Amino acid sequence: MLLGDTDLVCPKVGFQHILGSDARMTAKFCSSRTFCLCLFLGFIALLVLRVFDTPIWRDDAFFAIVAKNILHGNGYSITYYNEFSPFNRGISSGPVIILSAVLMIALFGNQYWVPGITQVTLVAVLLVFLLYLIRRLTTLLHWQVQCFFILFAATFTLHDIGFPNEPLLAWHALLGDIPSGLLIIAAFLYIARGRTDITHYWWSGILAGLAGLCKLYSLLGAGVLGGFLVLQMLFDAQQPLKRRISFIIVFGLGVITPLALFELSQIILLGGILPYLKNKLAFIDLAQSQLHHSTLSIIFVLLVLKFWDFEEFVGPIIRPFHYIQDSTLITSGLIMAVLYITALLIALWKLYRERRSIATLPPVQWAAATLSYAALAHLTWLLFIHPHEMPRYALPGILYGCMGLSLGAANYLQNKGTQDRIRLGIRLLVVLFILRFEAMAYFILYTPSPHPLIEESLAAKRQLEAFLAHHPDGRIFSCVNIYEIEYLLPEDGNVILCDQMQDARWSKTPKILLTYYSDSDYVHRMANEHRYDASWVDASGEFSRRIIPDSVRTLCPRNDLFSGTQYFIASCLP
Repeated sequence: MLLGDTDLVCPKVGFQHILGSDARMTAKFCSSRTFCLCLFLGFIALLVLRVFDTPIWRDDAFFAIVAKNILHGNGYSITYYNEFSPFNRGISSGPVIILSAVLMIALFGNQYWVPGITQVTLVAVLLVFLLYLIRRLTTLLHWQVQCFFILFAATFTLHDIGFPNEPLLAWHALLGDIPSGLLIIAAFLYIARGRTDITHYWWSGILAGLAGLCKLYSLLGAGVLGGFLVLQMLFDAQQPLKRRISFIIVFGLGVITPLALFELSQIILLGGILPYLKNKLAFIDLAQSQLHHSTLSIIFVLLVLKFWDFEEFVGPIIRPFHYIQDSTLITSGLIMAVLYITALLIALWKLYRERRSIATLPPVQWAAATLSYAALAHLTWLLFIHPHEMPRYALPGILYGCMGLSLGAANYLQNKGTQDRIRLGIRLLVVLFILRFEAMAYFILYTPSPHPLIEESLAAKRQLEAFLAHHPDGRIFSCVNIYEIEYLLPEDGNVILCDQMQDARWSKTPKILLTYYSDSDYVHRMANEHRYDASWVDASGEFSRRIIPDSVRTLCPRNDLFSGTQYFIASCLP
C-alpha cells in the first residue's frame, strides 16, 4: 500500500497501533494529514482575525460600494459623489467578487468586516476545491502538496499593499487578484487529470472564464493554458487530430461563456447596444493609453526599478537585499534583472526542446510544468508590458509558481522511498514554516489590534448620521470620494462634490465638509495655509489629485465636529 492512498484509514488511539511497519506508516500519514489540516485552518483563522482587526481599505471599499448599490437597486455601479456610474471602467474586480459581496452584505449588512469575510470565505472555498483537485490528480502526498502550496503562497505573497504592517491584506481585502489566481490554477489541475475527457476541457474553460470575471488580466493564464493545448494538438499522436482540435474549441467556448453572459447583462442593463459600445470604447481608450505609456517600461532604468519592486514583494526570502544601501539599488535591481532574464531564456529553450514530449507528460508533471510556464508568462507581462509597477498585480503569477513548485516537490518525493519521502517532506515543511513565521513575526507583534482607524471610521460615520438625523434636509459635501465612509453609511450617494457648495440649491441647507487629512496637525495647517491636497478616483476610473477650492475653505473654516488621524469633519456656514 502506498502512503497517501485514498483507502488508507487512520488508526485509533492506542499503543497497539504503533507496532509494526504498516501501522507506523499509517500513523505518519495521519500525522501529516492532521498537520496539513491544522495549517489550513490556522491560515484561514489568521485571515479572519486580521479582517476584524483591520479597517476597511479604500480599494475594497470601492468594490464593496458596487455590491451595496446592487443590493439597494442602483445597479452594477460605483457611487461618484451623489451620482451612480454603471459598469464604470474603474471597477476592476469583476462580478464573481462583487456578487459574492452582495450575498454577504444581504446577510450581515454593510459592516466594516463584511468585505473581508467575503474574501476569506471565497479563498477558503477555492483552497478546499484545489485540495479536491489535487487529490484527484495524485493520491500520493496530496495533503503535503496543499501544505507546500499554502506555505509557499503565504511566504511569497507577503507585501504591504495598503495598510502598514499588513502584508496579508491581499488575502483578506475585497480584491480579485488572489481568487483569480486560484481559479486559473484550478483550470490547469482540472485538465491535467482528464486530458482525454472533453468535459474536463469545458469545465476548465468555465473556471478560467470565472477567473477573468475576478480580474481580467488573469485571462493571460488561460492563454498560456490554451497554448499548451495547441502543443497537445500538434504533438500528441495518442488522440485523433479532430478530437484534439475539439478539445481546444470546447475549452475556448468554456472561457468565453461566463464572459459573454456578463457582457450580455451589460447590454441589457445599459439599455441597448449603443450605450454598451460607448462604455466599451471608454474602456478600450483607457487600455490603449496604458499600453502606450507601457513602452517606456522597457527602458533599462525603469526595468531595473521594477525588479527592485519585485524584490520587495518577495523580500522575506531574499531579506539581505533589504539592508543594502540606497546607493546600490540599481546594482541590486540589475542583478535580479539578469537572473530573471536568464531563467526566462533557459525556460523558453527547454520548452522548445521538449515541445513534443510535454504534451504526453504524466498528470502531476504536466501540471507542474505548465503552471511554472504560466508563472513566467504572467511575471514577464508584468515586468515588460504592464504600465504600473504594482506588486499586487504579480500575485496570480506568484501563485502559479507556488503550485508548480509544490507539485514538483511532490513528484520528487513520491519517487523516493517511503521513509525518505516522509523525512524529506517533514524537513521541507519545517523549513517553510520557519520562513513563514519569521516573515509574519513583525506585523503579528507590532501591529495594533484592532487598528485604531476602525473606531475612527465608525465614529466619523456616527457623527455624519447624527448630523443627518438632526438636520433631515442637511447635506454632506466633500472634495474627495471617501469610499470607506460612503460604504459604511446606510444610504447611497450620501456626498455631494464640494464645488457645488455655493450652488443656489444649497444656499439655505445645513452643510458639513468631510475629507481626509494626513496627520493630526491638519487643523493648524488648514488655519495657516488654507489648503489641502486631496486624492480620489474620478468617474472615469483615473486617479487624480486636487486642492480644496478657496470658496470651500471660506465656507468651512471651523473644525468643531470631528477630528481624528484620518478623517476631518467641519461645519460650514450657510
